[in-house]
Amino acid sequence: MSMIKDLVKTKIKHLLGKGSYRAFGQNGEDAMIHALLRGIDKGTYVDVGAYNPILYSNTYGLYREGWSGITIDPNPAVQPLHRILRPRDTFVLGGVSNVEKECDYYRFTDGAYNTFDPEVAEDLKTKRYPRFIRKETSHLYPLHSILKKNNITKVDFLDVDVEGLDVEVLESFDWNLAPRVVAIESRSFKPETMTADPAYVFLRNHGYVLAGFLKYTLVFVHQG
Repeated sequence: MSMIKDLVKTKIKHLLGKGSYRAFGQNGEDAMIHALLRGIDKGTYVDVGAYNPILYSNTYGLYREGWSGITIDPNPAVQPLHRILRPRDTFVLGGVSNVEKECDYYRFTDGAYNTFDPEVAEDLKTKRYPRFIRKETSHLYPLHSILKKNNITKVDFLDVDVEGLDVEVLESFDWNLAPRVVAIESRSFKPETMTADPAYVFLRNHGYVLAGFLKYTLVFVHQG
């Protein structure tokens, strides 16, 4: 009888999403992010380099729980997807930099690899996948000006995935807002030489500690 009771209880909890969490991040990093943000009801995120609104997203799980915020990406192909699938969010078409400017944007057959970094683009061009499509011009804006324009005065989670330009994004943020959690994708970060990583040093200097490192994603928590 006890086994049947436990089975029913388990099935009900599973159907209600209790005791488990469905991850959408590329390597499940959003499960850790979700745990670190526990206790914040319907918070606000800023997702820089958001790409697809659902696939590989570190913010979609939060969106499903009532969160909303700003999603930013220079790829025009994902703009209608964000507006249809995440209508509570504000999608900004463009990139982020520490100064407003126009910049070359390198597009590939897999949009997850698109980049503003010419060195990253040249390296990708030597590989069999993805295939390079073209270079085009895109507009970049400081993150603090994007938030001000959209009346964002509180940020609980900042997610940055910009293929090598993460420090420029961090420099353009208004750190008076100090999110509880910051996630950065870095393919060059090495735990044994973490103090040589510019993004790691920047966030340490702004009161953050590294809470976890999942394949390519660094997850920081504010000490304040």
